[in-house]
Amino acid sequence: MASYRQKEINLYRRYQQNVKRSYSKWLIYAVSVAVILIFCFAWDGWLDWRCAELSKEISETQTYLADPANLQAKETSQSVHSQLAAVNTEIKKLSKAFAALESYPHMNSMLLSEIEACGGEAITISITGYQALSGKLEYIAVSSQVIDIPAYIKSLEQSNLFKGVSYTGYDYNKDKYFYRINVSFFLSETAGKAVVQ
Repeated sequence: MASYRQKEINLYRRYQQNVKRSYSKWLIYAVSVAVILIFCFAWDGWLDWRCAELSKEISETQTYLADPANLQAKETSQSVHSQLAAVNTEIKKLSKAFAALESYPHMNSMLLSEIEACGGEAITISITGYQALSGKLEYIAVSSQVIDIPAYIKSLEQSNLFKGVSYTGYDYNKDKYFYRINVSFFLSETAGKAVVQ
């Protein structure tokens, strides 16, 4: 005969086991909620502390900015900044003016030496007029010797000092024994400047 195991039916014991399981479930939930609440309160406390610190810094900054000595320093700084901007504007204007002046030929001893070199030792020059804006120079070349005037004018035309040479004639002074040649020309932009080649 087959033996059957009898199943014990104890309802009270089953009830106690169910209560234990239910209690441990609620305990886990309660601990989880407590941990989350503690974390939230800690985070809120840190945020409150940080806000208080920032409020203190803002208050100190506002006090510093409202101090009359600091306001005076700020006004002085702004005034100096405005003056500096005005000076920089003037510097730019002066730089443009100097650049414009540099574009004109320079009337100097170097230029006169170069002009005299075109005629050789027989000729000396005497300036009669100069217009800086147009670069027109007029002079009288004086020579105590008879010279080849066309060759002299040609040497002037071949020089890189001039854009154009105008020869208006010559005369001879019998009393002082010299020739006067009237020459005018327009100087090139590099005339009278040390040009690096």
